[in-house]
Amino acid sequence: MNQEIIDEAIYNKYIAPTKQKKDRYIGIEIEMPIVNLDKKAVDIEKVLEMSNKFQNTFSFEVCSVDDNGQINSAIYSWI
Repeated sequence: MNQEIIDEAIYNKYIAPTKQKKDRYIGIEIEMPIVNLDKKAVDIEKVLEMSNKFQNTFSFEVCSVDDNGQINSAIYSWI
């Protein structure tokens, strides 16, 4: 496959959507370091379960999902 086609596809999938006009929002990015206190690998299924519970509990609207269908962006509208 031509590198130019690959570059364009990557741009269209990941960069172009960030340039769309957005309504007026105040954004807060929540980063939660997740550590297994047993010094083992983190169970990704538990992380995804926690993310989904957070989204449902606080009534966030899912804006986008990653290539695996997991939430990677959500908004909360109080208006």
